[in-house]
Parts: sequence; C-alpha cells; structure tokens
Amino acid sequence: MIMKLMAICIVMLALFGSFCDAQGFGKPGFPPKQPPQQTQQFQTFEKELTWKYPDEPKPDPKPNVPFEQRYPVAAATVAVECRENIAHVEVKKDMFGIGQPINPNDLTLGNCPPVAEDTAAQVLIYEAELHMCGSQLMVRTEFVP
Repeated sequence: MIMKLMAICIVMLALFGSFCDAQGFGKPGFPPKQPPQQTQQFQTFEKELTWKYPDEPKPDPKPNVPFEQRYPVAAATVAVECRENIAHVEVKKDMFGIGQPINPNDLTLGNCPPVAEDTAAQVLIYEAELHMCGSQLMVRTEFVP
C-alpha cells in the first residue's frame, strides 16, 4: 500500500514539475514569453480605387389596379335523384360553368358511361343500379348526435 502511494506521489510530482516547466515557473531569470513584434504594411496602388458597392435594388412599384374580391359560386350543373334501386344523375355538358362543354367520353359515373344525352338541354344522363359501376357497400357505425 505504501508503495502504491509513493508511486502516485512520484507521478504527481513529475506531472506538476512538467506543468511548471511549461508555464515558465521555477526557472530564475527566465523571461516571460512575448508575442513577436509585427510591422504593419499597407498596400499601395498606382491608381486610386474608384469601385464602390452598388446601390441596393429598388423594388418595382406596384401598379394601382382596381381590385374586387370575387367569391366562387357553385355551378348548379349536376342533379342526382336516388330512386328505389337506381341512381339517376343528370350533368350539364358545361359542367364547370365556364362556357366550355365536356366530352361525354371523358366523364363516367364510376366505370359506367352515360346512358342517354339530351342534346336540346345539353345534358348527359346516367342511370346505374346502386351496386353497379364499381360502387362498394360501406356501413358506418359511428354515433352522430
């Protein structure tokens, strides 16, 4: 046990001594370290510099345009009637109310095409049984107060 303590003390003294040497303590007449003297030199140019930072970009002025907030209006272009065993759907050809008719081949009810077309009223008619055209039975069990 005493040998261990002596070994620890010797190691501590050695570390402390090397620490003191690194700091410059314990050596008489040892001057403290000073940073080396540096002389500043300025760069000279033959011509005077004329460059300067560019001006900050100015934002373009906003045009004064009269603005009126418009609210969307639902186009009444689709009518649905659920009957006992079929769904009867009528869709105006101008379905989006923008004056541009849709192609009847581009619009289906599930996977069923229109069954008739009223050309005078510009209406597509769809009739499908409730279990046809790719429909699925879904039962909801959540409580709605």
